[in-house]
Amino acid sequence: MRATFRISSASILATTLVVAAGTARADVPQVAVDIAPVHSLVAQVMQGVGMPELIVPADASPHHYALKPSQSGILADTDLLVRIGGGYSPWLEESASALASDAAGLILMEVPGTEVLPLREEAVFQVAHDTEEHEHEDHGDEDHADHGEAGHDDHGHDHGHDHENMTGDPHAWLDPHNAALWTRAIAEVLATEDPAHAETYRANAEAAVAALGDLDRELRIRLEAAQGQTYVVLHDAYQYFGTHYGVDALGAISAGDNAAPGPRRVEQIRAVIAQAGVACIFAEPQQDTRLIALAAEGTGARVGRLDPLGSGIPTGPAHYARTMRALADGMVECLTAD
Repeated sequence: MRATFRISSASILATTLVVAAGTARADVPQVAVDIAPVHSLVAQVMQGVGMPELIVPADASPHHYALKPSQSGILADTDLLVRIGGGYSPWLEESASALASDAAGLILMEVPGTEVLPLREEAVFQVAHDTEEHEHEDHGDEDHADHGEAGHDDHGHDHGHDHENMTGDPHAWLDPHNAALWTRAIAEVLATEDPAHAETYRANAEAAVAALGDLDRELRIRLEAAQGQTYVVLHDAYQYFGTHYGVDALGAISAGDNAAPGPRRVEQIRAVIAQAGVACIFAEPQQDTRLIALAAEGTGARVGRLDPLGSGIPTGPAHYARTMRALADGMVECLTAD
């Protein structure tokens, strides 16, 4: 059995690795990555040496993805699997155990120093949630009859989250400080797996970290225009981005419970949005937008789009920066529109 390891709770500078057996490969390792923004970080570290494989396309939900045979083959052949972890893609944990049991694993949410924010159940508009529960109790199947009108998408970005299996909010790549920390961790793991290219991995990582610092300063200036503006999201996916840049959402419409709300809950959501003077409600391309259209109706709120995964942006080294810029631009353009 070849070497397997995982970054644990030791200092990231020391990069403590638990080595089960064997020695590092002399050739370039086959690397697989779960989502496109993280794939971008790995691709930057591997520039000039190789290119990692992406498992989940950016336009698909990482929570309910079904592997294609070719992707199962990628997992079976991989030497190193880099993934968010923290319960973000439970199906991948099962697939990795079955198909890549001998591969090294880097779980980014477990990298020492990572800022892990708690899941915020209170971010969901509680008044709307309570109203829906009362409707179920008082009106039987009324809400179910409305599902066809409001619509829902079981493959939406966060529908079906099993919060009990999550160790915190898993959208941690949206904080560039985490991205920088992870980039160095990726380089250390690759250096251990592939000592012949260790200097290249580490040099690439330092260049990527410097670029992330430049990107962070750029976005902070860009997002000054959005500070003080009020917006709502379908689900609470942007806590890291909002907290880091001081542009946090007022709240979220959905708890990701796979059920479209009944008409009374929609009315409650509209009332909250109108009373708070919400400028924008943001959807994601991986989600069904009909609920957001219903919630915005008659409130004066605009409907915008934010995409934490960067669908439509080519994968590769530039993907992370372009995804973060698109988030900032989408937020500012909707919140500051006349």
